[in-house]
Amino acid sequence: MQPMLCGEYTGSITFYEEEGPQYIWYTISIITNYPVALKTMNIESEIRKKHIQKIEVPYDGERENAYQVIINGVGLNGYSSISLKPGMLNIYQLEYVPLEVGEEKGSICFINP
Repeated sequence: MQPMLCGEYTGSITFYEEEGPQYIWYTISIITNYPVALKTMNIESEIRKKHIQKIEVPYDGERENAYQVIINGVGLNGYSSISLKPGMLNIYQLEYVPLEVGEEKGSICFINP
């Protein structure tokens, strides 16, 4: 299943009566926005030279949990998931390889259903 990011999502819920042909139908519309960034960082690197940025991922759960990682941005790469463990320092390694001179913006999201 594709995670919900931001935008408008619509769907419906139908309740059927056990005895008889009657039903109730509801239309649902959900409007979502990106969450506020927990942290903003500047990453610099020479063109075509790999830079690894270590990102501390906070987790206060009680058991190990897997998160999907969504990366947006030119030159940004990394694993598509991370397993977070309670009581541990959870580090995600984001790879940045710029292909041209200039400034770019990017983002990384950790999503758990």
